[in-house]
Amino acid sequence: MFCFSAAVISISAAAAASSTSYAIDPAAEKILDQMQTSYSELNSLSEQVTAGESPNLPHSIAVHTLLKMLRPGYVSMTSDSKSARSGASEVVTDGAYCYVTAPQYPSRYLKFPIPASVGALRAALGQGITSSLTLALFSQPDTVSAMFSPRRLATLHLGKPVKIDGVTTQVVVSSDTDGVTLTLFIDQSDHLLRRAIAIDPNKAGDFTETYSSIQVNPALTASSFSFTAPAHTEPFYGTSFGQATQDSPGQ
Repeated sequence: MFCFSAAVISISAAAAASSTSYAIDPAAEKILDQMQTSYSELNSLSEQVTAGESPNLPHSIAVHTLLKMLRPGYVSMTSDSKSARSGASEVVTDGAYCYVTAPQYPSRYLKFPIPASVGALRAALGQGITSSLTLALFSQPDTVSAMFSPRRLATLHLGKPVKIDGVTTQVVVSSDTDGVTLTLFIDQSDHLLRRAIAIDPNKAGDFTETYSSIQVNPALTASSFSFTAPAHTEPFYGTSFGQATQDSPGQ
């Protein structure tokens, strides 16, 4: 699954240092603010995230992840085994620890502590754990202001409304001076994301996340985020498989 935070950061490192005049549409800003408010007011969220280079990828090629979130700091991300060829296939944060499994490491899983006061989700994102844009929006109330600050953007404008799975979405398009664009398709009713497309011409490709089967404030509890270690696996302590060791931090 794609780490959308990397694309978000790239949306305007160059623009921040540029003297190019900005074209920021206040109507687009208003829709982004509504989106952030909607995520900030949620207590829990469950959705299916389909990620790939195009929204029209065959089912067998795209990465499909079931994402569940509960405040404060509970996250569960499970990718189906066929599509999770790389990256994490499961990420669980229980408010105290983050657990990560990956198909490349069938005999181990990661475990590392996350201070509950910081917010398990935000800390996990900071460690570079595979994530989607909606995780950032749910857990970080400053996501929109960080991503779409006028001083960082070259342009921000509205596109034509688009229907996704029968849902009418408002389209917000941003770009930086390197030509990197991020297009958000935001449900006009509940102001939640239905799709996000990042296009970087310098890398000759794009990346898409589509959000479906959205459940707003489902009845999740902390016990819903318990981690069960896969059979025949051992814990490795650290935030990346390449640097983790079997030595517990308490030893």
